[in-house]
Amino acid sequence: MKCAKCNENLKKADYKGIKLDYCDDCQGIWFDRDELRQVKDKEDEFLRWVDIDPWEDEAKFKISESSKSCPVCEMPLYTVKYDGFPVEIDLCNVCHGIWLDKGEFDKIIDYMKEKVEKEKLLGYLKDIGEEFVEIFVGPERISDEIADFLVVMKLFEYRLLSKMPAISQIIARLPG
Repeated sequence: MKCAKCNENLKKADYKGIKLDYCDDCQGIWFDRDELRQVKDKEDEFLRWVDIDPWEDEAKFKISESSKSCPVCEMPLYTVKYDGFPVEIDLCNVCHGIWLDKGEFDKIIDYMKEKVEKEKLLGYLKDIGEEFVEIFVGPERISDEIADFLVVMKLFEYRLLSKMPAISQIIARLPG
């Protein structure tokens, strides 16, 4: 496979059990279908419930042709820019892979961490409901959806106890 950016041969790397293709020259990374989500989930367990796909509102994203080609099927990639998202993602409409240039994965992770930090208590309640529904109808395996649900519950617990220390003190005094 050839690099989407500089056309050099891609090399293989193991990232926490996930085989990724990367360019040694430009430091770009190719994620086959669903690999970006898998890597994000392994990078930070508290981010697993945050979906990589930021394009919820069609009016807020722009798609344009990219000068890059897909390393897998050699079709032209498309650049997708979402309002407020820090990275333009190059993706293949045929094999659904994603190309990230050097540093873009870190920007995505930082953006998601910031999103988690800014989430309000009531937002977590909404997220808990959405994740519960995804257990039954979600796009991922049921075990992954349950893990996502449990992470949101844990984050809600942390936020609740940090915002309302009186509850934390009451729980600390409970037996057992």
